[in-house]
Amino acid sequence: MPPELMPENRPIWRFFNQVSRYWVRDFEGRPLSLDWSTVESMARMSSYEMTLDEVRKLQVLEQVELQWINKQTASK
Repeated sequence: MPPELMPENRPIWRFFNQVSRYWVRDFEGRPLSLDWSTVESMARMSSYEMTLDEVRKLQVLEQVELQWINKQTASK
């Protein structure tokens, strides 16, 4: 279930859901960051307009996701 979104943030949320499976991982398989070259390719292929503002929003979503993943793995 997505968080409560302002209407202008719905497109970036949908795009994040498309690219959120593409992570750069460390040697133990832990995600470090989104694979930004894949993000760029996916934006181009889907004709998604990737403005600087959209990149910043994606970076925030990336950090929130990484914090959640780290919290989940730390509690195990």
